[in-house]
Amino acid sequence: MIGFEDVEVTGKSGDKGIDATARLTVGDITNILTAIQAKRWKGSVGSGVVREMRGSLLVGQRGTIITTATFTKDAIAEAAGRIA
Repeated sequence: MIGFEDVEVTGKSGDKGIDATARLTVGDITNILTAIQAKRWKGSVGSGVVREMRGSLLVGQRGTIITTATFTKDAIAEAAGRIA
């Protein structure tokens, strides 16, 4: 089973834009500390949001951006580690 466990909503000042933290689990195979940022936007999420997320991560932590919008081509490239 794949899912998030130990979810903690942060949403406080000084959280570096992180809205929640959780452990992403895949059965008994892996357990990854994950920072989650939610964007309820009508416009597109740009590469700056991806860079900010990356800069706020702890060592060994992964990041997930969830949005009601779309991602720009530059944001997708940034997330993939390619600078457009």
